Amino acid sequence: MGNNNQIKTGYTEGAPAIAYDHCGSGEAVVFSHAIGGNRTNWRDQLPEFGKKFHAIAFDTRGYGASEDYEGPFRLDDVASDLIRVLEATGHKRAHLVGLSMGGRLILDFYEKHPERVLSLSLCATFHRSDFMSPEEWSEFRRRRSERLLAGAEPIDIAEDVTNTLVRPDTSAAVRERVKASMSSLHKLSYVKAIEGIHAYMKPAKLEAIHVPTLVVAGDSDRPSTPEFCKHMADQIPGAELRIIPRAAHMLNMEQPEVFNSHVLSFLNRISVNA
Repeated sequence: MGNNNQIKTGYTEGAPAIAYDHCGSGEAVVFSHAIGGNRTNWRDQLPEFGKKFHAIAFDTRGYGASEDYEGPFRLDDVASDLIRVLEATGHKRAHLVGLSMGGRLILDFYEKHPERVLSLSLCATFHRSDFMSPEEWSEFRRRRSERLLAGAEPIDIAEDVTNTLVRPDTSAAVRERVKASMSSLHKLSYVKAIEGIHAYMKPAKLEAIHVPTLVVAGDSDRPSTPEFCKHMADQIPGAELRIIPRAAHMLNMEQPEVFNSHVLSFLNRISVNA
């Protein structure tokens, strides 16, 4: 693996092939992106985390450079994909960091494979499907999947959706990165992910989490509000909560230095490398 911070790209064997970027060495820290993102959303994290850990960011199936797939979006399949990423990078266990949908995916992974999880960092995420009200879900679906199914392309909705994910005063450079992620979505796979996540009604068993857990929220986020994230943290034994000022949903991109500081401080305290 080497000890440098040069980011390399790899692919898992089997179908669908899952793309991942990685750098560094040591314990694995795996990053899982949001529903409108891809692995490049973690580019402010990989080099910093790679100084001490083997930092790995993967594209969920049907996203980024990962292959599309037949059938519906199922959390069981994503969990199997994550195991393939771990195997491809030489790890049995990992610290898992997930943003929004990525946080829900790693919660599900922990329930299925607790022996493979060293810690959880749950960022701007949710643990049950009713974290949005029916009205909020209707608006979310309208902005995203309904417009695409009516003939729009991801690039047509990118700016509108970006405005819901970042603060109005977010820098133009970060805003363009978020728009680029939205513009490059695989249209049908994205629609399947929206429907698949919402259809998954089973709440995560937060009280049954027994690994070190950090919950991170942006002070300006909607609907993963600081209050909602605090409610999550209160249900997880021993969980820590960090609120990042001047950040909305894409908090790791909007405030990367603060985000890195919080998560690295957490990992440094619990890591065997410390």
